[in-house]
Amino acid sequence: MPISYTIDSDRGRVVVQFTGTVRDQDLFSTFHQLYGDPRHRIGMPELTDCRELERAELTGAGLRALARMTATKLDPAQKPWKVAVVAPQNVVYGLARMYELLREGSPEHVEVFRDLAAAEAWLEEPG
Repeated sequence: MPISYTIDSDRGRVVVQFTGTVRDQDLFSTFHQLYGDPRHRIGMPELTDCRELERAELTGAGLRALARMTATKLDPAQKPWKVAVVAPQNVVYGLARMYELLREGSPEHVEVFRDLAAAEAWLEEPG
């Protein structure tokens, strides 16, 4: 599976790892599984690590659909949470920024970073 996730109970955080080639369907199936996982709770900070992503076959329509799915499943609780995306590659960075813009104004506060240390520091900041 090109996308996997772990729920770090000690840190109260979700870590999503992208590897290899990722397509729209991979996004939908992974996040559908995550949102249905009984260990997942709304408001958990999330680190999405795309450093090992080799090829992103994602579409604008796919990112919009993911944003809608997140809005439907998580936004009604209105608990704000942070999502830090680590995307050192230009194409992936651009796609992540597109998702960030799609979620603007929602309780999901997405920020895109080029390196892991900056993303980790932002997730640790209060608020």
